[in-house]
Amino acid sequence: MSNTQPPARRLSPKVYRRRRFTVFLLFVVFVVLVIVVFARCGSSPAPVPTQTRTPTPTMTLIPLISPTPSGTTTPGASGEYTGTAEKCAPKDIVVGAFTDKTDFNPGELPQLSMTVTNKGKTDCKVNVGTSQQVFQVTSGDDLWWQSTDCQTEKTDYWILLPAGKTEKTGSPVPWVRERSSPDTCASAREAAVGGGASYYVTTSLGGVQAKESKQFLLY
Repeated sequence: MSNTQPPARRLSPKVYRRRRFTVFLLFVVFVVLVIVVFARCGSSPAPVPTQTRTPTPTMTLIPLISPTPSGTTTPGASGEYTGTAEKCAPKDIVVGAFTDKTDFNPGELPQLSMTVTNKGKTDCKVNVGTSQQVFQVTSGDDLWWQSTDCQTEKTDYWILLPAGKTEKTGSPVPWVRERSSPDTCASAREAAVGGGASYYVTTSLGGVQAKESKQFLLY
C-alpha cells in the first residue's frame, strides 16, 4: 500500500477574500475601540446645563429698591403723596423700561429703571413702592434675573401723577450680571455671558406690564 498523501484541496478565491475581509473588519473594530477608550480618558465630565426659566407677564410684583420722592409729589411727613386724588386706573397707566446705557463693558453693572405715564385726562395717584414694581432681565426666551427672587423690601409709596405726565418711579436697580432664582440668594450664581451678548429688561407696576422691553449689550 502506498503512503503517498492525497494533495491538499486548494481553496477557492472567494474563501480567501472572505477571510481577508474578516481580518480587516476585526482590525477596524479594534482601532475604533482604542480611539473611544483614549477619548474617554482625555475628556472632562460634560457640564450640567443650567435650568432656564421662561418669563411671564405677572410674576411676583416686588422689587428691591425703595423709590425716591417725585418732583410732582405733594409731600406728607415722609415726602409721600397724601392727598385725595383718585387712584390711577390701570387703563390710564403706561409703564416703560430703560437702562442708563446701551453697552456695558466688563465689570459694569446695568442700572435698570422704570417710568410711569398717566395717559388719562385727570391727575391721579399711583403706588410706585416696592410692593408694586418688578424688573426682569431676559435673553431670548430665557429669564436670567428677576428683582423679586431675593427681594428684601416690600413698601408702598404713593405719588401724584398729573395728566399726560411721565415720572421715573425711583432709584435705579443694579443688575449684578448673574442668573437669579429664589433658591440661590445665599449661594454662588452663574455669571451672565458677555462678549457682546444681547439682553432685555422689562418692567411691571401694579400688574401693568411694559409694552416694550429695552435692549442692552454686555461685554
